[in-house]
Amino acid sequence: MSSHFVIGTDGEIIQCIPLNEKSYCTNDRNHDTISIECCHPDTTGEFTQETIDSLVKLVQYLADCYGLDEDGVIRHYDVTGKLCPYYYATNEDAWLELKALFFPD
Repeated sequence: MSSHFVIGTDGEIIQCIPLNEKSYCTNDRNHDTISIECCHPDTTGEFTQETIDSLVKLVQYLADCYGLDEDGVIRHYDVTGKLCPYYYATNEDAWLELKALFFPD
């Protein structure tokens, strides 16, 4: 498993793989996705506010660079069915609220 970015619970962003290289994280979508792993402090899987703030900035930056819209931002769950990210795969309303932050009106 690998990912392009990891975001820590304090909001730090680490790029692990260049964007022009494939990340092996989502099986069928490895060829056309940029993967972001987010750390969480407990078993609920809910991200800290610092993680969310950094995730929003990173997704907005990537969406601008690659011309993505709401449909272009997906979860690991949407590709593989794995409950990942757990909190946002088991709480659809939380996912929709988080996703709305990426593309505010």
